[in-house]
Amino acid sequence: DAQVLADAFLSTVRSYLRRLVADLRAYSVTEVQAGGDEGGASGRRTSILLKEAWVESFPAKDRPFMKGLAETQLFAVYVDSVLGG
Repeated sequence: DAQVLADAFLSTVRSYLRRLVADLRAYSVTEVQAGGDEGGASGRRTSILLKEAWVESFPAKDRPFMKGLAETQLFAVYVDSVLGG
C-alpha cells in the first residue's frame, strides 16, 4: 500500500534528521539574566547557536548540505524551539 510506504519513508527521514540535530545544545551559548524576584530564580535565558561550529562538526563531505540546511527558515524555527524551550 502506498500510504504504508510513504509513512515508512517519512519515519526514516524524521529519524535521520533528528540524529543530525540531536546535539544542537552542545553548539550553543546561553546568557542568563537575573529575574526581578528576590532569589533571581526567574531569569531570562537567551541562547544562540554557533552555526559554523555546528557545521564544522560534520565530515567534510557533508558540510555543504549542513551549511545549506542551517541557512533555512525551517531550521531557524526548529533551533528557536529547541534552544528556547
